[in-house]
Amino acid sequence: MSKLFIDTNIFVSTFDNAKPATQAKAIAALVAARDAGHQFVVSTQVLQELYNVLTGKLKVDKAVAKHEMLLLQRYELVLMVPAILGNAADLHAQASLSFWDALIIAAAQFAKCGELWSEDLQAGREFGSLKIVNPLV
Repeated sequence: MSKLFIDTNIFVSTFDNAKPATQAKAIAALVAARDAGHQFVVSTQVLQELYNVLTGKLKVDKAVAKHEMLLLQRYELVLMVPAILGNAADLHAQASLSFWDALIIAAAQFAKCGELWSEDLQAGREFGSLKIVNPLV
């Protein structure tokens, strides 16, 4: 069983009725990974971004968005600590990443994940033993 860090955009895609093909791919990828025994990992940043996008861009009811955000806490949850912040700052400076993307990568590394699933980051790129994968292609 491997650990997969799931970026916000993958969860958001499961709610985006405006993009049914992407929505179906996101749901199928998450179900297949779960059924294969992979362990999902998220960070507090993912929870915050999910709530923000659901209630903003996707106009999901605030109570439903809160429920969905809290459901993700059943996965391994990475809390932002100084070591992650410091590593993110280093990634931001050295790897031409936004600070927010660097935080996601640093959190995935902190949790010792093998893959980071994201639609926004460059698929195939590696950061040490962490590989970026876009499961929606």
